[in-house]
Amino acid sequence: MISLYPYFYEQFQCKGAACKKTCCQRWEIDIDEDSMDRYRKETGLLGAELKSYITCKDGIYSFVLNENGYCHFLKDGLCRLVLAHGEDYLCDICHMHPRFFKYLADIELCGIGLSCEKSCELLLAPMPKEIKIHQQNASHWDNQLVFVDEVGQLYTVTHIMEILGVSVEDLEFQYTPTPNVDYYAFILGLLHQTEPIDEGWTQLTNVMRAEIPKIVEQVFNYIATHDSGYDAIYFNRLFQYILYRQLDMATIYSLESIISYAHMNTEFILMRSAITGDYFLETANWSEQIEYDTENVEKLLQRLDT
Repeated sequence: MISLYPYFYEQFQCKGAACKKTCCQRWEIDIDEDSMDRYRKETGLLGAELKSYITCKDGIYSFVLNENGYCHFLKDGLCRLVLAHGEDYLCDICHMHPRFFKYLADIELCGIGLSCEKSCELLLAPMPKEIKIHQQNASHWDNQLVFVDEVGQLYTVTHIMEILGVSVEDLEFQYTPTPNVDYYAFILGLLHQTEPIDEGWTQLTNVMRAEIPKIVEQVFNYIATHDSGYDAIYFNRLFQYILYRQLDMATIYSLESIISYAHMNTEFILMRSAITGDYFLETANWSEQIEYDTENVEKLLQRLDT
């Protein structure tokens, strides 16, 4: 089995208090049994808090969130459990987040999820020197998302497809913005039907659906002033990364539908970025709503596969 990692995988490190969008909110954080054994043994004030702010439903333990939807143990952007006992004291989900591992044929697809602000920033991280040494025609790789296996071999999305035996002649793995009223109405109509993470998502999609011509104009203006440099690189790599994360779904849905899924969601993030100017935050917001709800992913793929 080949294990693939985005080239920046080892560079990931939680931003802690510097993060504008903490992951310690809104999620239902299930606690594995080994971690529960540690928490049951905790004494003192922290032990009393753990007993008070952990609940059990249908045999599954999870943390209780406060009235604002935040984990009770979050303070000033930092986890008090980590401050007290170190990162190894975290439950498995908190310890591994936002890393993911998916499988397709003989390939393990590893990565870090885009709901994390730091993960989004790493899409623009410079290539490590040890990787650059092995590159040929380096300019060809500039805007590509590069993956690395255990022995340092480099792969693009196209290379991964070739390993899987997929004919790539008629497939397009480069992102091209497609701002037009009909396409945006289609995208927003589909996204509006996804299960909302909160009322804000429903309100957002309602507002955007009512302002599609204006948004198309904003995107054209945004492209005109951001069509080179880091912005163009970011959106192309983003498109390829969204595609990469759902490649395991190719056993259920057509590859064309997965490519369409990646394009429409990248286009939505472009819409939001044209409005707010913050593509890191808009990527994280989108990922939290779509990628981290497998039912939403499948709902979109089903619609695109028909």
